[in-house]
Amino acid sequence: MNNKVIVLNNIVHSFDGRQVLKNLSFSVGYGEKLIFNAPSGFGKSTIFNMIMGYVQPDSGSVIVDGVEVNEDTAKDVRSRIAFLPQNMALPNITLKQFVEMIEKFDANAELGLDIDILNNLFKELQLPDDVCNMKLSSLSGGEKQRLMLAIVIAMNKKILLLDEALSGVDIDRAGRVLNYLSGKKDLSIIFISHDARHIGVGDFREMEVKANGI
Repeated sequence: MNNKVIVLNNIVHSFDGRQVLKNLSFSVGYGEKLIFNAPSGFGKSTIFNMIMGYVQPDSGSVIVDGVEVNEDTAKDVRSRIAFLPQNMALPNITLKQFVEMIEKFDANAELGLDIDILNNLFKELQLPDDVCNMKLSSLSGGEKQRLMLAIVIAMNKKILLLDEALSGVDIDRAGRVLNYLSGKKDLSIIFISHDARHIGVGDFREMEVKANGI
């Protein structure tokens, strides 16, 4: 049985006439945690978009959970992935209303997010006790990121992609979050971070992203 949940084979990709990825190959095992640390413009977000099928490589292949990612399979692949970007413009609504909105997305059609499970995650991630009753727009940047992290964990998907998802969280709380995620043995994670202080925390394996590939 193949023990790799994400496999990129010899990826080549150019953007606006500039080659951003050249002969890129790497894999992530089931339950493995991987961290990319590099400046902007080195193709890390492009890698995420390829894994989710929003961008097709010029050449090479991307395989997620045994499925080769292409235009025909992208919707199915995205249903297996929880993705958290750096910044999200959260609406001025309550958490309950927001969860109901998330559950309506096609990729989340079979979700049933349990508020009790979310409450336990909120405590683990050190969110305010009354966060469930607060309007989302009133939260700080770091609180919003931890709130959204709790929600994507509660989605109970096997793959989690984090794109600078802890940039607004202080280093002590970020360390707590990374150690907590390290304990989620069934969850495969790729975490993009510009903060070198995140390196070496928990069970995250570092991969250095260089120009034109890794």
